[in-house]
Amino acid sequence: MSEERGPQTAQPTSRPIVGAATLAPTVRTEMETYVRAGDWRTVYWLWGSGVTTHGEFKRPEGAQIKVRYGLGWFGVDRQKQTLDGTTKVLTTQGSATYTRVRFQIKVKQDTRVRWVHIVEGPGSFQ
Repeated sequence: MSEERGPQTAQPTSRPIVGAATLAPTVRTEMETYVRAGDWRTVYWLWGSGVTTHGEFKRPEGAQIKVRYGLGWFGVDRQKQTLDGTTKVLTTQGSATYTRVRFQIKVKQDTRVRWVHIVEGPGSFQ
C-alpha cells in the first residue's frame, strides 16, 4: 500500500540575515566632557548592561583613549589608542558588560573633549 501525498510545498527556513544587527535600535549622543590633564580620566562608565556601546573620539591630537574593564587591582585595559585627528572607536560588547566598563582618556592639558556615544541593541538607553 502506498500513501498518496498531496502537493509538496516549500517549507520556510530560518537562517540569520546578514546585517540583521543593524535593525536593532541605535542611539547616537554627542557628548562634551571637560577633562583635566594628568592621569587617566573616566568620561563614561556602565555596569551590567546587555547592549553594545561605542565611543567615537577624534581630538585632541596626542590624547590617549582606552577601555578599562573591572574594578581596582583586578581591572584590565583594552583597546588603547592615541588620537591623531581621525576617528578612533572604542567598543565594548554587551556580554562583557556584566562588570564595570569605563571609557577613559588621558590628555596633556586641560581641555574639553567632544565625542559621540553610540548604544546598539534591544532596549538601547542613553
